[in-house]
Amino acid sequence: MKSLVIPLITAAALVFALTPGVDAQRRRGNDNSSFGEPVATSTIVDAPDGYVGKLVTITAGVERMVSKTTFLMDQQRMTSAKEMKAVGKPLLVIAPYLTSSLERRKYFLVRGQVVTLDPAALARVAPDYVLDLPDEAAATFIGQPVLVATSVLNSRYAELARKPIPPPTPADVALTSAMKTISPAFNTLRTAAQESKGDAVKTSLAALGPAFAQTEATLGDIRHAAAVHAREASTHVGSIDAALASGNWDAVRSSADALNRTCQSCHAAFRERQDDGTFRLKAR
Repeated sequence: MKSLVIPLITAAALVFALTPGVDAQRRRGNDNSSFGEPVATSTIVDAPDGYVGKLVTITAGVERMVSKTTFLMDQQRMTSAKEMKAVGKPLLVIAPYLTSSLERRKYFLVRGQVVTLDPAALARVAPDYVLDLPDEAAATFIGQPVLVATSVLNSRYAELARKPIPPPTPADVALTSAMKTISPAFNTLRTAAQESKGDAVKTSLAALGPAFAQTEATLGDIRHAAAVHAREASTHVGSIDAALASGNWDAVRSSADALNRTCQSCHAAFRERQDDGTFRLKAR
């Protein structure tokens, strides 16, 4: 393996700088635990069974770019005051959304999931990505462990490979507008139901009924499976209204709880939070 020449001070500074960068992000509120344990490239190559399917973080040098979205990484050893040598076994990294070529002899912090490279496995973790490996390289790495990156940070913590946030569709815009009504109205409803405040419950229902109807219409127009949940939510609103009219507060609270479960189930199945805090409707 070819030696990689890099000034000692620069290499050490990059490795040191990337590590506290993770801690800094944690202090800013990002959940780095979701990126998995730190691990060396050689460890994955030598014992892939312990890592395939798992999330990991690698801090290593780039040996070379293989294609526009793939590159080899390896740990490096200082052999003198002015030289660094790649050691161990390099790991192929696939970064579907890499925005630029990575410099050799530079250290990067890469996070993602380890998979055994085959078309089916790659399609599961990166369904919109088309592998751009040259044929010869593809033949070499098929069946081998690779890291599919969701994040590539340079020494300045700049993100180089984050999935672009899709623009909101008309349905996303309509649903976001509806949620701005539904969320506060439901919070008011839940409190009012617990405290048996009839007027507040009525006010909440007056807002929730049209909002759920509009949600159902929006989802129905695109024939989305979540329309069933919106229809169910409307049914619960009707049940709460009927229970309120008869003065049955136990039924009011029971139906409010059922409405809450319906909303949570729908959001878990079909609502996807983006990195900028906005939401998109998941594929049906």
